[in-house]
Amino acid sequence: MTDKKKNDKREGGATLESGTHGLLQISDPVVESIAGIAAREVEGVFELGRGGLSRVAKAFSSDNPGRGVRVEVGKTEVAIDLALVVSYGHSIQEVCNNVRKSITERIAQMTGLKVKELNLTVVDIHFPEEPKPQPEPRVR
Repeated sequence: MTDKKKNDKREGGATLESGTHGLLQISDPVVESIAGIAAREVEGVFELGRGGLSRVAKAFSSDNPGRGVRVEVGKTEVAIDLALVVSYGHSIQEVCNNVRKSITERIAQMTGLKVKELNLTVVDIHFPEEPKPQPEPRVR
């Protein structure tokens, strides 16, 4: 059996009471991944994290679902900081409202934690690449 005092110190995640069968611990990276996936599902979110990475850097970056997400998990609540890139043409306000709703619902559904604070930072706008016009041949 674990000592109750020992359980009050939860570094790196949430410790939830799980009835008489023991404790349930949810680590920070799990909550970060849930928030990241929920945010990416919203239309208008191009990517999470700092924008403007070169194609070479993107090719070597990991597919970490928690990229661009930082969380602070308490006993029953979570605070989230999220950096995102919005696709050009989408309302930033609407995209962010939808991200807040998606993350809040998914965190509650999957972990039982309440999102107390959700700070969003739009770090860039993604402009779709237009096809480059082909130069006319000099000779026909």
